[in-house]
Amino acid sequence: MERSVQRRTQFVGLPTACAVVYSRVSGHLSDPRQPAAMQAILNDVARALSSLVPIYVRDAHSDVPAPLAAGELLEGRFARGAHAFITKSGVELRGMAVQRGDMWSAIAILKSTGIRFTRRDDTASE
Repeated sequence: MERSVQRRTQFVGLPTACAVVYSRVSGHLSDPRQPAAMQAILNDVARALSSLVPIYVRDAHSDVPAPLAAGELLEGRFARGAHAFITKSGVELRGMAVQRGDMWSAIAILKSTGIRFTRRDDTASE
């Protein structure tokens, strides 16, 4: 397999991918002085990513990453800065990832939309 293809299909942990997407799209770095606000923003970024690219979670039996079902993504929520996904039935999924190439594609799409990842209380300081 060609090296560039290998890189595009590598998995990147969802929290890391969300931080990269946030930085590339907004032009801002996360603020360690406001961890709760940053976690909320990363959850929002994860939600946006999930509408554009597959979100993978390791299968408990095979340990192979499998995409989360669209229905689950619609009914559940991301938590703890995209470290967890809580399904409608309350099951907590961890260890989620996206493929590197998908992450870069999502960045391009999100940049083209002009989306801003800010929380309501963040807008007062702008």
